[in-house]
Amino acid sequence: GKTASCVITVREPVTGVTLTAVLPLGQTLRLSPLITPADATNRNVSWSSGNPSAVTVTDGLITAVGPGSALITVTTADGNFRADFLITSDVPTGTVTATALNLRTDPNTGADIITSIPGGTTVYVLDTAAADGWYKIQTVDGQAGYASSQYITLR
Repeated sequence: GKTASCVITVREPVTGVTLTAVLPLGQTLRLSPLITPADATNRNVSWSSGNPSAVTVTDGLITAVGPGSALITVTTADGNFRADFLITSDVPTGTVTATALNLRTDPNTGADIITSIPGGTTVYVLDTAAADGWYKIQTVDGQAGYASSQYITLR
């Protein structure tokens, strides 16, 4: 009676890869496509954003413009080769501390009221310097306007 033993290792193969980044609101990032071969005749590409309300792209310049994420895609004119890049716009949030807070069309108490936001609601703070004593904010359902900064606690 001879015996033998062995160890079997099962390896899980890689199934994909994605590039990601977080970009603060209002900031930009330049992406440059690397086209191969280097001497390709038609080097034209097109750019697109899967969510332009969160992240825009123009000729490779990405800008975080609102809350959310977007898949940025570059596609070659010759051959339709593509590369994707997932960008998340990092937008500050705040909590409404008043019982209710009026969201207005302009940063003043005489401006039209868009909606009333209940106390305890989390909002996106798009601009803390919109006007003295006012923030430009956006609700989670996409309504944007101005609210008095004294009733919003930044997170």
